[in-house]
Amino acid sequence: DTEDDVVYSVNAAYSTETHSTQLLITSPTTVLPVGDYRLVVRAQITDLGGNVLNGGSNQEFYFSTPLFSSEFSIRDSAVSPTAGLAEDGHALVAWDESGYIFGQFLGTDGKPIHSDLFVDISAATWDHNPEIDMLPDGRFVVAYDAYYGGGDWDAAMAIFDSGGSLIRDVGYAPGTIDRETDAAISPDGKSVLVWSTRDFGTSSDILGHVYDSAGNLLVSLSQVNQTSAGTQSNPQVAFDGAGNFIVVWQSQDQDGSGYGIFARRYDSDGAPLGNEFQVNTVAAGDQSAPVVDAADNGEFTVAWQGTGSDGRTHVYVRQFDSMGSPAAIEFSASVLTQYDQTQPSVAVDATGDVIVAWQTKGLDDPVYSGVFAARFDSEGRRIGAEFLVNNTVTAGQQADPHVTANSAGRLLAVWQSETSVHGRFLEMGLNDVADLIVESVSAPDLYVAGQPLTVSATITNAGAATSSAFYGRYYLSRDQRITKDDEPLTDTIFVSGLLPLESYTDGRSVSVRAGLTGSYYVGFIADVDNEVVEFDESTLNQLSAPSATVFTTEPPPDLQIQSVDAPATAESGKPITVTWTTINAGSGPVRTGVWSDRAWLSADLVLDSTDRMLGSFQNTTPLAAGQSYLGTTTGTVPNGFEGNYYVIVETDYLDQADELSYENNNTGLDAGAVAVSLSPPPDLQVSDVDAPPSATAGQQMQLSWTVANAGSGDAPASAWLDRVFLSADTVLDLTSDIAVAGFQHEGGLASGTSYTSTQQITVPETYSGNWYVLVQTDATDNVYEHTAEDNNATADSGQTSITESPPDLVVTTVNAPDSGIAGHALTVSWTVRNSGTGAPSAVVWSDQVFLSADQTLDSASDFLLRTVQHSGPLAVGESYSVSASVVLPLSLSGGYYIFIRTDGLSQVYEGAAGGESNNLGLDTTPVAVSIAAVTAPATEGFEVDTTAELSPAWTFVDNDGSDLIAVSSIGNPHGGTRQLIMQAGTSAYQTQSAVWAVDLNGQTGATLDFWVRQIDSPTGIESASGTNYIIIIYIPIGGGGGGRRTAMGAVEISQDGTTWKKLSSISANTTAQHYSIDLDQAVSDFGLNAANPLYVRLTHSGTKSQGAFAWDDIRV
Repeated sequence: DTEDDVVYSVNAAYSTETHSTQLLITSPTTVLPVGDYRLVVRAQITDLGGNVLNGGSNQEFYFSTPLFSSEFSIRDSAVSPTAGLAEDGHALVAWDESGYIFGQFLGTDGKPIHSDLFVDISAATWDHNPEIDMLPDGRFVVAYDAYYGGGDWDAAMAIFDSGGSLIRDVGYAPGTIDRETDAAISPDGKSVLVWSTRDFGTSSDILGHVYDSAGNLLVSLSQVNQTSAGTQSNPQVAFDGAGNFIVVWQSQDQDGSGYGIFARRYDSDGAPLGNEFQVNTVAAGDQSAPVVDAADNGEFTVAWQGTGSDGRTHVYVRQFDSMGSPAAIEFSASVLTQYDQTQPSVAVDATGDVIVAWQTKGLDDPVYSGVFAARFDSEGRRIGAEFLVNNTVTAGQQADPHVTANSAGRLLAVWQSETSVHGRFLEMGLNDVADLIVESVSAPDLYVAGQPLTVSATITNAGAATSSAFYGRYYLSRDQRITKDDEPLTDTIFVSGLLPLESYTDGRSVSVRAGLTGSYYVGFIADVDNEVVEFDESTLNQLSAPSATVFTTEPPPDLQIQSVDAPATAESGKPITVTWTTINAGSGPVRTGVWSDRAWLSADLVLDSTDRMLGSFQNTTPLAAGQSYLGTTTGTVPNGFEGNYYVIVETDYLDQADELSYENNNTGLDAGAVAVSLSPPPDLQVSDVDAPPSATAGQQMQLSWTVANAGSGDAPASAWLDRVFLSADTVLDLTSDIAVAGFQHEGGLASGTSYTSTQQITVPETYSGNWYVLVQTDATDNVYEHTAEDNNATADSGQTSITESPPDLVVTTVNAPDSGIAGHALTVSWTVRNSGTGAPSAVVWSDQVFLSADQTLDSASDFLLRTVQHSGPLAVGESYSVSASVVLPLSLSGGYYIFIRTDGLSQVYEGAAGGESNNLGLDTTPVAVSIAAVTAPATEGFEVDTTAELSPAWTFVDNDGSDLIAVSSIGNPHGGTRQLIMQAGTSAYQTQSAVWAVDLNGQTGATLDFWVRQIDSPTGIESASGTNYIIIIYIPIGGGGGGRRTAMGAVEISQDGTTWKKLSSISANTTAQHYSIDLDQAVSDFGLNAANPLYVRLTHSGTKSQGAFAWDDIRV
């Protein structure tokens, strides 16, 4: 013994079940530091007379302490976790929480270092799917998808220093759908942002940007993928130690079968190092969800999920050298290929060792997924066995894993545990040990009392060391989670030691206790006494059979089709009646009283998806063994069928009768074919189209045509559509001709008869010139005409000349005040006249009010102040006048001009010859705009009756337009008698805001204080008039709102009233909350100037179901 040894006292006990001696430690145990240890057992063995048998010799064993921690919880109500790990062992974990991206710094013990870090910068978006990359010194980037609503996604990335301070928020917002972002940061501070981009409804490509350490754009990767056909999606990026980077993505149909994995390498300046190349060699099925990480020496590893030859989804891994050459073909990360593996993640440390994580369903939990991982060296050799990462919480869904590594061999895995984020620290340097895995268990689907039960199990040592001998045992369980608490089915079974990757299969017939009935899973547990030292003691040592065994004392029924009787002949499109006999050929009764049969018409003797169902029959009485019943149905032979067909009948097609193992013989057929002849079809044709020689665009014209049935059969008594087209020629072309009207014909049409239709149609106002009027009958193919479907359209022999008579909307006057205050309202009036030769066909259009610094309107840069909708007709020569209130933008001063653009959304057609060019009006006298701000220190207690009394320092923006911002006596967040109320939108998701202009006069020591609470009950809220009420009804927090987002609020600051920086997020809360914000810090952080006025904005976002905020006593 030495002073460093740890000595334990033990008792020995003999186990009659395992036939072995167990040593039980009786003295207090010690937590051992990480390392390798030798266990020396000093035992004096005596006979019953007390004689020493072994002379007190020592028995030695060797073991290693586990080098990984237990699972820990990071955040509740969070999804999509991601992580980065610094050289000193501290980590950053980020996640998506109700459309916001939050991050948390963790120490080496998994505990928070300080409070949450709010990553996403833009308050105007909902942000999702974060991705972190961190350097050894702790600098990091976070990529995320920024969502503006209405399908508008932008790619975004936040760049941070090692302390978590934002350097810059960058992104890409061209108006397309840009999402599936990922980012990486290089040792010199450069960063890469990659994403998939697509126009609405078209295929997507992979784009990217390279930024310097300050967030300035260096290079645009205009198109990473060189093949544009199909969808390119799910990009991932990683840097090596030299600053070169690799981009991987999934590409549709490029590998010849579904999705494939492709990659492209770039140097540190963003220049391509060659062309794109295919990563996967196995192309069958979909290969998707790629991930990549690189070692400092340039070697990189790609992992993805793909369809294997067994039809299951597996995680595959392929390694490449620094020149992009593959080390070998891909291999499966898991040896347990009988399960589906999805959602891979990969991490590479500085030496090139690799860890791959994924989720597997049905292995550690029969219903939900667990997170597993495996380690490999730089040449792809497996290091130890795969193991269960979520080693504490195994119940429920464990999914979406993310792993990251540092050069010290330390690993962090994070994943989504149900709706929370969990994590676990690991180490790369674990010793080689055994790892027993039960790979398969088999048992019959049905067991009838009195028969032998045959079971088998295969156990594999998936570890890198030989296992010691162990005992296993079969169990019966009500579910697929097999534990030692389940009912033993056998005694323990001895298994000798297994070499690495060696398997042993046990098979035997066992006895079942009398009276056992019901469904049970047969399972097997290897090493029931935990005698084998394993890499990770997890649930891989147990497994159940894939399906339950039904134990019964009564034999099951067996429904079969005994005979089928179908007519020898039939006609297409006509009814056919078939009958059949269903018999219970089993030894037990069918005790359920209801099940259904159905009959099919098949071109061959095999029932498959190409067959057509004729009808069904429901049986409503139980059926004893040997009994039968007669079924019948009448169905219609499909149109166009001709030739020999077979009638196949399927009994109990809804599986309502429990036949146990006899479910695979439920079909029968009439061996004689039904000779189906073709019914005489109708043939609808159009003739005598009569259109006028001239017409006016936008006006009506009369048209007539005749439809005749020239076929040998009658058209059925149904409805079909006659459609009218304008065509440049007399041949119908559905890709270019213009459909202008459609008319429904009701009733059938006998062979040799016809009907004539005369209708008024409106000529489209946007077309003029000479056109043929063409009519197509049965335009939607309601009538089956066999081979006569291509003669349903005929044109008038002469053309119709269409002339225009368009309206012309002109702004005749614009009047605006001579002066106004920035952020406040002023009234603008204008008049619009129809100076054209015709009235607009549209009765609704919009006039737009713009503010411009000069007398030339630039709608891209000038301010759109308001859009006003006009409703009603406007005859030639008539006018209408409008007076509307608009709000001047914040922070403006000087002279600005008011423009009116009538029909700003181009809802009125004003002719092809430039009718839209004169829709603009201007007040030539500029509005003198000035800034008004209260001087700090200032207090606003809202002790007024209306929001109008809060001018000039306050500006209110109500995007709903329903008086959702008001001063009211309800809310009570603080001691005042009146508060500022901001409600949720009454219909769509809306954001309201209140802006306070404050002049600090260059003073320091400024603080923003306020009180706020959410009103969490149905309430009447006073409008600005103080007399009317708006009733809002919404679901309180936790009150059954399903998955809907709760109300959100924020406090922001701006120097110019346009670019806003978030000071604080306001979460929904029914209790009053007090906030105190250091404005000096905000001025410093955001590069503002305290000598100029600042704008403070309070915002509230939500829908009618999500509540209101009450604000009070805001102070600077």
